[in-house]
Amino acid sequence: MDPFAGIFALIVLAAFGGAIAVNQIARVRARERGEALAAWALARGWRSLDQDPYLPGRWAGTPFGEGDDRRATDVVRGVRHGYSIVSFTYRWTTVSTTSDGDGGRRTSRTNHHAHVVALDVPPSLPTVELTPQGLGSRIATFFGGQDVEVGWPPFDDAWRVRTSDEHHARSILDARATQRLVQPDVLGRPVRLEGHSLLTWVSGPTDVAGLDHRVDQVAELAQALGLRPDAVHDAPPPAAPRGGIPGPASSGMPDYGTPDGGTPDYGTTGYGISGHGTPDYGTSD
Repeated sequence: MDPFAGIFALIVLAAFGGAIAVNQIARVRARERGEALAAWALARGWRSLDQDPYLPGRWAGTPFGEGDDRRATDVVRGVRHGYSIVSFTYRWTTVSTTSDGDGGRRTSRTNHHAHVVALDVPPSLPTVELTPQGLGSRIATFFGGQDVEVGWPPFDDAWRVRTSDEHHARSILDARATQRLVQPDVLGRPVRLEGHSLLTWVSGPTDVAGLDHRVDQVAELAQALGLRPDAVHDAPPPAAPRGGIPGPASSGMPDYGTPDGGTPDYGTTGYGISGHGTPDYGTSD
């Protein structure tokens, strides 16, 4: 027997066995995650589903619309701070073909996962997409929009903003919104207003341990952007904007209309500034 043939057979068997082991581990982790999510949802009065075939086709922007075998698993739905929210693991598969060096071609399939948290907002809102600077050039946008800068360097240096309606983008990216969007827990995570939804996502499957924070985070972003809970989903949006961003003031900060050049007062929604320090983003039910 050719010794090289024997070695090759052992390599093939080892690779096959490794693939089976990896697949089995993934199945066990998925089952454990599903059980943990069901317990999480039950404790909070939310609903849980193993899968929802509707969700993968609901949105057109990144990370949706790529690859095939698109699925939404680990689905939980409920209400937080008056907002209707859904969280799920989005999975899709991409196929790549490479040369094997001998004139042939090799095809491989790669599974991708993203943890998506989406919140219902009043309808007919123009698309506004925020991607971290440096990442935006690598993410394909699905609409013909334009870049927007608000004139405040901490925000402009952190985010690339593209929108189908510049006036609308400026009207929601006011002082409260931009302050919230430069906080460490939000930086680096894409955010998009699309149709009836405000959504954000991170790579990887749902992290049950961090789910409460992710849910609170998207609700806080909605509040900061002036988006009302979907309890008034059928009502028309306000006719007047919440205050646009006309451009940078002489101090280098955006002119948000703050009286006497003082510290912004964002009201009693949990986003006020305590003294002149860091914004207080605490929320209440």
